[in-house]
Amino acid sequence: TGGALPLSAVLTTQTLYDGFLDDSRDRAFLHSHSYTGNPLACAAALASLDIFASDDVLARNRDTAKTMRDLAAGIGGHRHVADVRQAGMIVAFELTRDGDKRTPFDPALRIGLHAYRAALARGVLLRPLGDVLYWMPPYCVGEEELTHLADVTATAANAIGYIDAAGRAQKQAADKAAAVRVPATLGASEASSAKMIFSQVEAQQGAVLAAGLDPQAVFGGLLNWASTLAQSAKDRLIDAAAASA
Repeated sequence: TGGALPLSAVLTTQTLYDGFLDDSRDRAFLHSHSYTGNPLACAAALASLDIFASDDVLARNRDTAKTMRDLAAGIGGHRHVADVRQAGMIVAFELTRDGDKRTPFDPALRIGLHAYRAALARGVLLRPLGDVLYWMPPYCVGEEELTHLADVTATAANAIGYIDAAGRAQKQAADKAAAVRVPATLGASEASSAKMIFSQVEAQQGAVLAAGLDPQAVFGGLLNWASTLAQSAKDRLIDAAAASA
């Protein structure tokens, strides 16, 4: 159906077919799916087969695959792309920290999901499987659309660096806050950690905006954590003041 509608069919061997073939419903093998024999889906599938019969679709696909390979090569040099794999019109980009397969991103950061969202905001649907992004365009895709696909993928890859930096800063701040648990510090640890986070965000915000990304999407979780630390520091000071009054 060219992806227009779902279409299903049930395939079996002749032996099984003959074994269940009967005029009685008590013996018949009543197995089907919601879209088995759907007339609209079948009409779309027949139209798609007509295109295959009249056009050299597979030859055009080979040309499209070459264009995709050329465009993907430019992204393959990105700092956080460790590998580019292709099978026909399917291209996969493996994302790792600094492009080293031995240093994958922290799974908790969900880098692939962030890249997917950054691309979706720009009208491109990437398929993320973990930290691997896929191109799987329809056969009718044009060269202009492929160029846009590559440009947006590169932008999404740029977002990865900011997400990773924000996640690492959050972990450093959490480690620093956990290092001191003595009440006498009056929240100094939390206040220091929050200040460090706000400084990191401020330093990177310009680059994020220049890349066309939403700072809230990139730094939202980090800023919430910093605000929590700052509030904790404030609460400690208030409690200490009340205790000494």
